Amino acid sequence: MGFLGFGVSGMDADNDGWSDLLVVNGHVDDRTWFDADQPYRMTAQMFQNRGDGTFREVTGDAGAYFGRALLGRGLATGDLDRDGRLDAVVSNQLDPSTVLRNESEVDGRSLVLKLVGVSCARTPVGVRVRVLGVETVLWRQLVGGGSYQSADACELHLGGLEDREYDLEVQWPDGSVQQISGIRPGRWAVKQQGAAALLPW
Repeated sequence: MGFLGFGVSGMDADNDGWSDLLVVNGHVDDRTWFDADQPYRMTAQMFQNRGDGTFREVTGDAGAYFGRALLGRGLATGDLDRDGRLDAVVSNQLDPSTVLRNESEVDGRSLVLKLVGVSCARTPVGVRVRVLGVETVLWRQLVGGGSYQSADACELHLGGLEDREYDLEVQWPDGSVQQISGIRPGRWAVKQQGAAALLPW
């Protein structure tokens, strides 16, 4: 059975620092009346990043939603319940939207940052945050838009962290660079461009 993907998100679902893939599927036209092998409604798919440039499909272990055939369309991600794990919202054609709460068991901790521009756009699309002093390079970039007819939360989720202090480098879209020292994961904070301290969220 083939799939026709609509919403696609690169999200670190298991907080290991590597972006996994969530895909929601569904055909454009109902062709089952003349081709029973070409489904109209389709299941979503989940792929886990192995950290070596490859992915493995984990759809069967991802939860009950992934066993339902739907017409998946839009897909947006963000930490909706502020537990440090990325959640997702799916818009379905002919069915209600679905909120996918991430209840996976994770080893790594995360940090969620909302960045606010001053000399660049207030929502600083293109800003990059890099974790300093770690063996594997870990960085995230705020992108505009998102997937099909949807947009992710305007925040950066940094997973795969240990329970210790980290230093971060923020590269703003206007070319300015700032460092944040001694930040611990397990929190949600606002970083305003030019401000020395993080603000509580």
